[in-house]
Amino acid sequence: MSIGLYSATIDHMTRGVLSVRVEFDLDAHPIGGTVVDPAGTPEPFHGWLELTEKLEAVRNSALSPTEPRAPSGKTGRAAGS
Repeated sequence: MSIGLYSATIDHMTRGVLSVRVEFDLDAHPIGGTVVDPAGTPEPFHGWLELTEKLEAVRNSALSPTEPRAPSGKTGRAAGS
């Protein structure tokens, strides 16, 4: 079984760039492989939906250390809290 490597980046305008490694199993049908997060943790996927879910999970975990921003760019806290 051969595995090809492809590097992808996800941009977030206010927080810089997140690099994610995606390893595709070239023999898998449907698409399959592994998403490796910046900490080096591998997450296998099988199919396009799982690939999307893994990428979203990596992105969300990179965003979670800080409080989510409201659309106006202000934090989600109410005034006085």
